[in-house]
Order: sequence, then C-alpha cells, then structure tokens
Amino acid sequence: MATTYGAPTGLDLSACSVTATGGTTSQTLADMGKAVEDNATAVASAQSAATSAADTASSAVTAAQAATNAINDLGNTYIPQTAYMKPGGTVKLDQNAQFIFPPACSTQQWINFGYILNSDGTASQDPNCEEIIIQYSISGRTSGTILKEVVWGTGVGSAIIYKSFNGTSFHSNVDGVSNLGMADHAWGNIYSKTAVQVTSDINQKTVIGSLGDTSYADGQKLADALFGLDTTMFQLNASIAEKGAANARLHAGFIAQTVQAAITNAGLDPAKYALWTNSPVYETTEVDTGKKDSSGNPITTRTVALKKDAQGNQVYTQMLRYEQILCVLFEAAKAKITAQESALSALTARVAALEAKAGA
Repeated sequence: MATTYGAPTGLDLSACSVTATGGTTSQTLADMGKAVEDNATAVASAQSAATSAADTASSAVTAAQAATNAINDLGNTYIPQTAYMKPGGTVKLDQNAQFIFPPACSTQQWINFGYILNSDGTASQDPNCEEIIIQYSISGRTSGTILKEVVWGTGVGSAIIYKSFNGTSFHSNVDGVSNLGMADHAWGNIYSKTAVQVTSDINQKTVIGSLGDTSYADGQKLADALFGLDTTMFQLNASIAEKGAANARLHAGFIAQTVQAAITNAGLDPAKYALWTNSPVYETTEVDTGKKDSSGNPITTRTVALKKDAQGNQVYTQMLRYEQILCVLFEAAKAKITAQESALSALTARVAALEAKAGA
C-alpha cells in the first residue's frame, strides 16, 4: 500500500538552479518565473497590438471605400474651383445663385460655344456649331408652349450674325419708358409688315393748338419755317466707310442743323418741338477694379459717361422725327393750296365779270 506524503510548504526554492531545456545553461527558479511573467506580458501586448492593427486596417478599408465613392461622385457633389469657366468645366454661381457668364475680364474675349440636339433629344457639345438655340418653358401655360431664341451666323468667319425671337411680343416692361437703340447706337434698318403705330389717343394728350388755326401764331411760324426747307440728297458716312463713295446709296431728307436754324430764325425754340432732338452721346469704358476672380482673371466694372470732344465739350447728336415734320409740311401745304384756291376763285370771278362787261 503506497504512502502519500503531503507536499512541503513554506520552502524558499528561488535560489535553486534548474535547466529548463535539458541543456547546460541553468537559471534560478526566480529568473525563470520572471521570464515567464515577461513573456506573458509581451504576448498580451502583442495580442492588443494585433487587435488595434486589425481595427486600423478595417478603418483604412472603410476610408478607402469612402474615398473611392467620393471620387466616383465628384461630378455630382463637388466642382473644383479650377473647373469654373474652363473647357469641360462649368459656369459659376454668384451669392444670389445667378450664374456668371462670361467671366469678368479687362480685355475683350471670344466666348465660343454651341449645341446640337441628338436623335434622342439630348444636347451634345459641337465646337463647329454656328447656331445656338435657347428655349424657355413657360410655366402656367399650355403644355408644349415654348419661347425660343436662335442665334446663328452665315458661315465660318462671317461677320453677319442673326438673332430671332418667336415670342408673341417683345416690349418694354413699362409703357413709354424704354428705348430701342440710342442716339449713338441706332439700328441700321427696321423692317415691318405694317406701319409703325404711334400713341394717338386723345385721352393721352393735351391739345395746345391747331396748325390750321391762323390765330395760333407759333403754329403759323413753325409751318412757314419748315415749308421753306429744301430737301437734301446725301450719303451716310458709315456707308461710305463700308462700301466706298461710289457704292454708298443716296438718301433724301433734311439736315437736323438746317431744321434747327429754320426754327430759330422764325423766333421759336427748337428744343420745345419733339420733331427735332439733340441727344447727348455716351461712351462706355471698362475699368479694372484691381481685384481678381477665383480663376485669376481681372474683375472689371463698366462705367458709362458723357462723351467729350478734344476741347472737353459735350458731344451731341441731332436727329429728326420725320413723321412730325411731314405733318407740319402737310398743314403748311394745305394752307398754301387753300390760299391759292381762294386767289384763283377770286381771279376767276374777276375774269368772268370783265368778260361779262366786255360783252355787254
């Protein structure tokens, strides 16, 4: 029968030397215990580092995927500053969400763009396009109602450019306020299917007098002054510069300065009559503000000022309203014809009386 002895307790064996690997190198039990403890600590640290590395790697994968998604969504969610007003880029919005086009600059620039419609109705850029179609859908109107403007040229390098408008009416937003053209920016020609309509309602007028009334003294003076005008044949200087004197067409009409002088010589003030105008000439100047936009282009401001000649005097352009001049000439001619008819009637009666007396 085996005898079991209890293990001894309370013994200090730390100084005992042992060989853990069976080799010749031995170490005390205290050193071995410390080595085992250090190894356990190192293993725990390694495990913690591995866990942290795994978490970091997972975060890196997530970040990489997010970066990939962001890159794929750049066209929808982000537009770099360098893409504004650049080929393949986009227009820019100001602080009021209004698009800026063309970019501000101090020198003249050509803005080339154009679009054609594909068979599926989508728009594709065509650098050789010479026609630009701008369409607006009118809200609150019948479906399919579209306002369209078209700008086109007659060929590459041609200076002839056209713009059409298919709206029902192109008009001023306020009655009788806006002008079509300016004294120094007049339209070359106006083509119309019908005659120009001018406001003539008695409810919008205050009648001063009638040229047919001989008691209206100023009216008689005006009629006599204009009736004495001579019609002038002339060529426009702009046409001479464009076509040459041999090809510039001849025009018939009056000279504004001559009309001014005739009215003045009659003792009247030409400025009181709308048939003669003396409009100041303005000039537009681009001024560099010293600032630049996000693309580095200079930001300019446009100023409009009265034009001065070399001596510093204000420049004016005189013009005439022919329909009013013709109205005065009509009344003057009617008065002359009436006077001649009266004189002829009196002369006829006198001749008849003389003939009757001679035959008696």
